[in-house]
Amino acid sequence: MGIENKGFTNNGGIFVNSMDDPTIAQALKHGHRLEFFHVPSSSVVDFKAMITSFSDNYESSYDSEDVYGRMDPIQTFKSTRRTVTVDFDVVAASLAEAKQNKEKCALLLNMLYPVYSAPDGAGASSLKAPPLFKVLFGNLIMDSSSGSRVPGSAAEGGLLGTVSGFNFQPEVEIGFFSEDSGALYPKVVKLQCQLTVQHQHKLGWDSNGQPFNGSFPYGETSGKAQEEAASAPAPQEPLMSLPEAEGDLLQSVDPQAEKKEAEEAAMMSLPNGG
Repeated sequence: MGIENKGFTNNGGIFVNSMDDPTIAQALKHGHRLEFFHVPSSSVVDFKAMITSFSDNYESSYDSEDVYGRMDPIQTFKSTRRTVTVDFDVVAASLAEAKQNKEKCALLLNMLYPVYSAPDGAGASSLKAPPLFKVLFGNLIMDSSSGSRVPGSAAEGGLLGTVSGFNFQPEVEIGFFSEDSGALYPKVVKLQCQLTVQHQHKLGWDSNGQPFNGSFPYGETSGKAQEEAASAPAPQEPLMSLPEAEGDLLQSVDPQAEKKEAEEAAMMSLPNGG
């Protein structure tokens, strides 16, 4: 399926929007854009990165067990979950740009819905693929297994995950562009989304005290941090004693194979997943 792109650039990096808008030139020159890639349909939509709020939250969860005579509970690690929350403005300098923004927002909202299979003989269709996203915003929202460089597109190296929803909020006080037909196009739309991340690479530390992914989560680490990591002596013993089953997790894996496996697992989360 071909990629449908609704944005200020197309796949070749050429202006779709013909207006003389310096903010578009700035976004193109410096890569300041927020891009959403809809995995099951390969549709793409991007926005100028007018970010008003950004939060990257990491939360570890534990099973807590109280033991008689012990003052502190026994904490058994379960998982660490990552969620990225972004608020951004979609601004129009003219009626033409406001119309384009409306189309982009409409496509973004449609991306929240799944893909269905073709109807069978009885006219019924089944759920084929859930609405997974890849999101890209510079080095702050990216798949860090891409290495130190910022990926060229969300399809290539966006951060995979599920989006709980989008909050579409026109700035009524700023006003609308209007047409004789009565159609209204907001001059400014506030959007908010939260991405629950599904990492496509291994996370954690090996038994020698080295991270599995040195560029996690924001791409290339600082030169000082890299030098310190390279010069740090390896510990003589493992960081902790692990049961044999857990120790298997420390074995090296093919990063590309694991990345593909993670995406396929997310796509196959439904009985008839495609």
